[in-house]
Amino acid sequence: MAYKKKPRKTSTVYAIEDVLHAAMKSIEDRPGFVSQATAKITGEVPTSQFVLQILRNSKHDDFFQEKNRKRISEIKFHFSNTPNGPDEFLHTVYELFCTGMVSENKIGFIAALPTMYDSLKTRTTKLMKIAEKYSNSNYIGEIGKPQSFTVKLVDIFDYKKKNEVSGEDEKFYIYRVTDRIGNCGLIFSIYPPRDTPGVLETAAFKLWDCFEMKATPKKQEPNKETGIKETVFGNT
Repeated sequence: MAYKKKPRKTSTVYAIEDVLHAAMKSIEDRPGFVSQATAKITGEVPTSQFVLQILRNSKHDDFFQEKNRKRISEIKFHFSNTPNGPDEFLHTVYELFCTGMVSENKIGFIAALPTMYDSLKTRTTKLMKIAEKYSNSNYIGEIGKPQSFTVKLVDIFDYKKKNEVSGEDEKFYIYRVTDRIGNCGLIFSIYPPRDTPGVLETAAFKLWDCFEMKATPKKQEPNKETGIKETVFGNT
């Protein structure tokens, strides 16, 4: 007896601009963005589900807000460009922007963009201020020679990198420090702020703290984003 295949359930598609408007409305109604990964840990409802609910149950005028048009244009312009690196998320977003539409099972990629773009703008503004303030930065110490350095922690940011063995994303932290005369350095760590062993010797440092560290300059070169001279420190 031959069995009939069940028809594949069709997925509704939405215009990317409508999804962005709905995402902004959702974030206004429920401050903050909750990714699906975060939702699995915290038990919260992911923002993408609220966005879908708005798109399914509301008329276009209910979630379309003229005040968001400029911001949406900036988001579309930014993410419509071909990604430079191998980031799978950005490549998926780029492919979606090429079509101008997104299916329900990929709504999360577009719903994340307003928050992601705001973070990028904040980061860019911060980098511009750093570039201006530390434009006269020079290199600290000599490559390969361990030494004690008195520094101040002036910036902390994180990034994700895929583990080549497990294939999972791992979170890393970059600590930007300056010495007494304004020369900049970077410390890479797997430990978040306030729990930073290694070159920071297990002390609970936080932003703007001054401390002494024993470290070895590993690399010295201008920062690709700001142009200021930076020293990358390795563990001693």
